[in-house]
Amino acid sequence: MNEKMNVEGTDKIEELLMVMMESKESIEPILDMLISIAKSGAVEKFSRILGDLSASDPSYLVGIFSSEESMRGLAKLLGLFSSLLAAAGSETMTDIIKALSFNSDAISESMVTGAKNPERFGLMKLMSMLKDPDFASGMTAIINAIKVVGKLLKDIEK
Repeated sequence: MNEKMNVEGTDKIEELLMVMMESKESIEPILDMLISIAKSGAVEKFSRILGDLSASDPSYLVGIFSSEESMRGLAKLLGLFSSLLAAAGSETMTDIIKALSFNSDAISESMVTGAKNPERFGLMKLMSMLKDPDFASGMTAIINAIKVVGKLLKDIEK
């Protein structure tokens, strides 16, 4: 019986390897990303954070993995992660995410500066700002996104 399990297990591993080889072009970018994450030291940092949590309070980690609420949250997080992976499959979405993330410092600085030093906008000022092509493009993009988000939110069941 043990011999049969080894053969069956080997068959499954061989099947997995065959599938991976058939879709090599799809898997290589993911592997490259995982390798770069490992080389960046992010795995060690995450491991150190988990180690710090568990060293100070081992019951904390036990509570996370034994709580139904935490497990639901983890399941939702995994669903979100798979959604992000699906979105990353879209070249346009990937370009948007890169543009926003690589310029996040400039975006956040402008938001904080605007919040700390608010300008008064009258109708005439807004109308003149719409003549700026960058402002008009940004407003159009945001308005279109708001329309889509509004439609999607209406379809969510409570």
